Amino acid sequence: MRWRPALSFYERRIQILRSLDERKILRAFKVGDGHINARILDARHELMVTQSSLTLDLFGQDAAVEQVWECVSLAIGEIKPTGMDGAFAFQHLVPLDMEFEAAVARGRERLMAMPEGTPIQDWALLISPSDTSSVEFGIVRDREVADRLTRRVGRMRQGGDLVGAGRYVGVQFPEVAIFADSHWGDPQDKELDADDIRDRWREASDRAGALIDDLYAKMTKQD
Repeated sequence: MRWRPALSFYERRIQILRSLDERKILRAFKVGDGHINARILDARHELMVTQSSLTLDLFGQDAAVEQVWECVSLAIGEIKPTGMDGAFAFQHLVPLDMEFEAAVARGRERLMAMPEGTPIQDWALLISPSDTSSVEFGIVRDREVADRLTRRVGRMRQGGDLVGAGRYVGVQFPEVAIFADSHWGDPQDKELDADDIRDRWREASDRAGALIDDLYAKMTKQD
């Protein structure tokens, strides 16, 4: 989420970290000239706050949403920003029980309107569900996943902050999977408060989840 630059960030940034520590959910932190980073809960979720923005980076579908949102509310309560709006990004990785070449071929047949016989060894699609949203999806091998998740490759690398690859050390990825990276912008039809942004976050999450469910159903439907 973004807001008008707030001097109160510099006055209250240490208190934000102290409050997280008092709640026993702060695992690590870093204080820079213009930002604070806090690893929270299981240390793979990260909160970054600047004078004009807050970024919440969640790892995994089992994130404790209520606890995580408490951290967001805490930071907003300290800074008391004005002129807030929000944008939301989601990444989905769904295993496929098939060989990579077979998955690519099935995706070409079921998800792409290509002339029959067109040779395609790999593919990725970029779509825009609305004026303020975009989704890139495709079939990936296990060795590609970390670079996709950190946005070192792919179209979304232009619109998202890179996440450190160290987060994925030791994570075993599926051999073949559908990968989707989506960005859902705010239409900016009004000035928002924290509750508005939370509602729009849930709405965007539902839309992103429905899209990946539909892709998976098309890829796994029996002929």
